[in-house]
Amino acid sequence: MTDEQPRPLAARRLRDWILSRRMTFGTELELQDALAARLYAEAIIRRPITGFGREVRLDQHNRIDFLVEVDGIPVGVEVKIHGSRADVVRQLTRYAAFPEIHELLLVTTKAIHHNIPTELAGKPVVLCSLVGAAL
Repeated sequence: MTDEQPRPLAARRLRDWILSRRMTFGTELELQDALAARLYAEAIIRRPITGFGREVRLDQHNRIDFLVEVDGIPVGVEVKIHGSRADVVRQLTRYAAFPEIHELLLVTTKAIHHNIPTELAGKPVVLCSLVGAAL
């Protein structure tokens, strides 16, 4: 890779990895469970997932669905199958303020979430759309 090319975002790599796996789910919890099982399996072979936590408490009032290390870069992952765009953006904005999160990935089945900002609090935000997937 030359200096002129941007470094691939860890959240984009994680999105592509998620989209390459089939998951069956009907609820947000089932989607989180399916994702956790795949993350766990990938973390065992340690590439590109080098670690992950589920329901990670960021402070007394904020808990993100997953904190995933992709080649050592911490990516906060929020899974949403309900909720308004405004509510999701507010929630991601709160998470972006935490120093332990370097990038954010929104995994969603809702088309209304597709136009989220690509950056919040100076941190990249990547969309992983599962519209039409599983169920």
